[in-house]
Amino acid sequence: MAALQFLVGEAGVSVGESDQDFIARNVCVDGDLEALQALHAAGWELRNSINARRAAENGHLHVLTWLHETLGAEAVEIDALLLYSAARSGSVEAMAWLRERGCEWGYFCFSDAAYSGCEEAVEWLMAQGCRKEARGGAYIAACRNGDLAMARLLRRLGVPWGRPGDVVSRALRDSPLPMVRWLLEAGCAVGNYEAARTAAAERPSGWEEALELLEAHRHRTRSTVVGAGGPVWKLLTGCTIA
Repeated sequence: MAALQFLVGEAGVSVGESDQDFIARNVCVDGDLEALQALHAAGWELRNSINARRAAENGHLHVLTWLHETLGAEAVEIDALLLYSAARSGSVEAMAWLRERGCEWGYFCFSDAAYSGCEEAVEWLMAQGCRKEARGGAYIAACRNGDLAMARLLRRLGVPWGRPGDVVSRALRDSPLPMVRWLLEAGCAVGNYEAARTAAAERPSGWEEALELLEAHRHRTRSTVVGAGGPVWKLLTGCTIA
């Protein structure tokens, strides 16, 4: 810290604009407020809104607050993009701070919070009335992390699965097998089975087990729908079972 203050202050080392932006962004990522204040004291331009997003997506509310109080709206745009960044960090405090300043909900808040792995953040969004995504992005984020606990939470909260096949195919491609098994058992739609098989075959490992899970699910589904007394069986035979 002292070295940075000396270089940008007393030593007067000249730093190009692009390098200033790069250094400032990384200082915000690290949440080093003292370093950021030293850059400001040296006359560096810190109004780039990317700095605020980097601070938010790493949960550094103290940096976000300082940027807002010191540099104003030019440095901190209170918008959905900044809220997405805060959600991605899993910081309830940062999201609440933005909402208190009039930030509107964005469409991807749930998927960003799910990606953070913070269940408290997802539950907070629900409690605050944030609209649930309808395209399955939150589940895909959980699948990407192999976060079964998060996927279960999303289901308990009633977050929609999204378009048939999207979530299952993502899980078949690279999620842990327990995630795949749970999705199939919980009722997440497979959609096109051929597309699902292709996704399973692309797994770096465990593709045989994934295909077995998929095939077992297909047989269970077929037995349920076409089995004796089922709706399709009645349609095909015109018979009922007493």
